[in-house]
Amino acid sequence: MSEVDILQLKITELEAKNLSLREQLAQISAERLRKYKAEFLIANLAQKLVENIQTGIIVHDADTKIIFANPAAADILGLIQSEMSGKDVNDPNWRFYHGDGRIMRLEDFPVNKILREKQILKNYEMGLYRSATNDIVWALINAYPEFDQEGEITRIVITFVEVTDFKRTSLALQESEQRYASLASELEATRNFLQNIIDHLPVAVFVKDGRPKNFGKMLLWNRTSENMFGVTVQDAIGKTVYDHFPKEQADFFSQKDIEAFASGAPEDIPEEPIDSYSLGRRILHTVKIPLYDRNLYPQYLLCFAEDITERKQAETALRESEERFRQMAENIHEIFWMVNANFTQFIYINPAYEKISGFPCEEIYENSQAFIKVIHEEDRAKVLATHQQHLNTGWSLEYRMVQPSGEIRWLFERAVPVRNELGAIQSIVGIGQDITDRKYSEDKLVYQAFHDNLTGLPNRTLFTDRLEMVLKKSKRMVEHRFAILFIDLDRFKVINDSLGHLVGDRLLIKIAEILERSVRSFDTVARLGGDEFTILLDDIDSSQDAIEVAERIHARLLNEIEIDSNQILTSASIGIVFGSHDYDNASDLLRDADIAMYRAKDQGRACYEIFDQAMYDLVLSRLQLENELRQAIAREEFLVYYEPIVCLKTMHLCGFEALVRWQHPTRGFITAGEFIPIAEETGLVVSLGKWVLQTACRQIKLWLEQYPSLKSLTINVNLSGKQLKDPQIINTIDDILHETGIPQSCLNLEITETILIENTEIAVRVFQQLRARNIHLSLDDFGTGFSSLSYLQRFPVNIIKIDRSFISQIHSGDRNVEIVKAIIALAHAMNIKVIAEGIELREQISQLQAWDCDFAQGYYFARSLSAEAASALLEKAVLRTAFF
Repeated sequence: MSEVDILQLKITELEAKNLSLREQLAQISAERLRKYKAEFLIANLAQKLVENIQTGIIVHDADTKIIFANPAAADILGLIQSEMSGKDVNDPNWRFYHGDGRIMRLEDFPVNKILREKQILKNYEMGLYRSATNDIVWALINAYPEFDQEGEITRIVITFVEVTDFKRTSLALQESEQRYASLASELEATRNFLQNIIDHLPVAVFVKDGRPKNFGKMLLWNRTSENMFGVTVQDAIGKTVYDHFPKEQADFFSQKDIEAFASGAPEDIPEEPIDSYSLGRRILHTVKIPLYDRNLYPQYLLCFAEDITERKQAETALRESEERFRQMAENIHEIFWMVNANFTQFIYINPAYEKISGFPCEEIYENSQAFIKVIHEEDRAKVLATHQQHLNTGWSLEYRMVQPSGEIRWLFERAVPVRNELGAIQSIVGIGQDITDRKYSEDKLVYQAFHDNLTGLPNRTLFTDRLEMVLKKSKRMVEHRFAILFIDLDRFKVINDSLGHLVGDRLLIKIAEILERSVRSFDTVARLGGDEFTILLDDIDSSQDAIEVAERIHARLLNEIEIDSNQILTSASIGIVFGSHDYDNASDLLRDADIAMYRAKDQGRACYEIFDQAMYDLVLSRLQLENELRQAIAREEFLVYYEPIVCLKTMHLCGFEALVRWQHPTRGFITAGEFIPIAEETGLVVSLGKWVLQTACRQIKLWLEQYPSLKSLTINVNLSGKQLKDPQIINTIDDILHETGIPQSCLNLEITETILIENTEIAVRVFQQLRARNIHLSLDDFGTGFSSLSYLQRFPVNIIKIDRSFISQIHSGDRNVEIVKAIIALAHAMNIKVIAEGIELREQISQLQAWDCDFAQGYYFARSLSAEAASALLEKAVLRTAFF
């Protein structure tokens, strides 16, 4: 064969191979094109979903900045979408609220929680403040992190739906903000990303095929759809509703699908009943959005379904409740009304209004101010002023109504504000009782017999009568509280003598007006004679109410009073006495209030004093004790005693509580209850407390060295309010721990609930520093304060001590049994140990052991012991024979 023939043969072989390679390349390209189109179709579908969904979607990077936000998120937040990219979730202009209305702290923001905990956040309810509309929108948050191969968070996806309005019918979907450099390589990641978002949406999202050949076949089925309908994604994809629902129900679904494509607009089905495999009979709010190709041929049906069963049930229950309320309100004899927060629109007024006033209810509904014309002209200003001044607290007042015939009716009105979960007033409700007959009877009494002629205030007779009535009421009602203020003007005799009795009388009138303005409308201000006045504060919440009135009076008397060009500046000494079941008559109350008033004068005037039965004796005694206390600290006349603390599981000694005792040179031992209050009041408790802490730490150091097997022995030391406020308290504790060298975990500092309430912010700061040092913290006298549960949540305590008042009766079936059991269960649920105080009986131990209480102390084990006696007890503890 010639070289030409050989060359020709090779050319023929190469051409054949070239043809084969071209065919293979064509097949590969066609396959890639089909795959690309399929992926693009899914990504396009997912993109349209995000563009139209009503659920807010925000994506943060690991630096908490927003890298993606859909229109729904911007709309819910009240922001412009284009301005959201790059915003930081920690922006101080953003305000979020917990579901209970509390302002959310920075560390509780969803993004910050995920960055800190690296956990998915589900159904996180929160309020979002919108500055543009100055309102709060409530949303349900779901958020999850995305991790790289090293397990670090790369992005955080947050979805949230507005739950303020349950009737929004269309969902908006958000176009993807990011564009990838290479669409082909990033398309799969984008599809997975959007699919993940869809699966985490709290509404069912599914897509049906709209093309005639495959009409109704399911193309997309998210996780919420699985949970809602009880059909897995594997069983749903490629199937129609006829495969999972009865024919009658499937026909309904299919007909709605056809109508959506026929109308070319979203099909909103407010109520769509279904039978769910997993949930039973449910009611859905469904929206179906038809999607078309370029030629306007049906392609897909995008569907969203929200389970509104509970809401519909709640609406039904509300309607039934409203009907019962309406029947009750329309059949009572008193006027019942409800008005919006600013008195511009009456929400309801019952038929009794027409019977008592003589005017139709329609006038009130048409014009909210129509009620004013019914009120007697002389009472209108008082009524309007009361409404305005007491809008936030409610009011009680009496006024006259004038019927069209001219007849006057007296009305006693009580009203209270109704607040929403944030504490804002949303409406006011009131009830008015016709008291005309009673008023006419009262008017027949001789006015001068019960009122002061100069000021018009009630006189001693009327004041005493009202006080007797309140005293009887308090005898009947255990919880009823009241107080008396006895007021005497300072330097009134000087004013009266220098400016004359006429000016003095006019000053008394001015003072009477000031006092009346300083109290509620139903409180009683009286003049007893001369420059002495009294105030009866009835139905108060606490002693603080009376104190606030006294402080208000003092504040108003700081202003000069002008009388006939005379600028008079006066003040008042005020004595306060609180109602008690120990009083049997009004004269005793007035006597004690007078005593307290003179104590105020002795204190320098222009102040108030609260009555104490042994006030004068106590002053002398406390003064002497204070002087001796100062000397005792310098002389170190104090001893530390130790009360054992026992583990109830093992009945072994586990620690002591350090208790200070004063070894007085002449009076013998003085208990802490006698001198600690004085030490607190004078500030001596700071130096005394330091000495006790130092002594207790030195003692436990000796015990730990002497009994090394008791390495977990602890010492409890009380911390006072004054010590808590001491700016050097942490340094003091550090110095003592360094000096004694005891393990920090051996020290347990005790503080009472009352001190926490009075020094909340300081306590938070100090507690955090102490916990950082591994020093244990105990909450003493638990259950006797005002906010036990809230303080357990806020303060990082290790132990709570149940007050002895709860323990003393548990063995006898007292109702305190359930309280103690609940406290123990609550503490253990929060990983807090419990010490029961005041154990005196074996039966109490058995009860507490049955309830899984951790520790106990009390006279049953031992009274407070000297250091020597406590050491002897430790000898037994080493042998495990202390408390079998």
